[in-house]
Amino acid sequence: MSTNNLALLTQSHNAIAAKKNARRGQVKEIVFDDDARRDFLTGFHKRKKAKADAARKRAQERAKQEHLEGRREVRVRPEPALHRR
Repeated sequence: MSTNNLALLTQSHNAIAAKKNARRGQVKEIVFDDDARRDFLTGFHKRKKAKADAARKRAQERAKQEHLEGRREVRVRPEPALHRR
């Protein structure tokens, strides 16, 4: 083994210094906003219901547009010759 005592001690010192720096960078305390947390935890049903309502409104709007488009096509289409007088 060709490592001398100084190299061995330096390697150990570097490892300890790295751990110390890692601890220094850690967050000491996490602070939560209690009102925001409560709204998040109790709002699942509310958000799900709002999402369903929005989807329902989009579906109604889509159906209305399809209906209007169908009426436009009927209006533009010429009448058959049998029904003309």
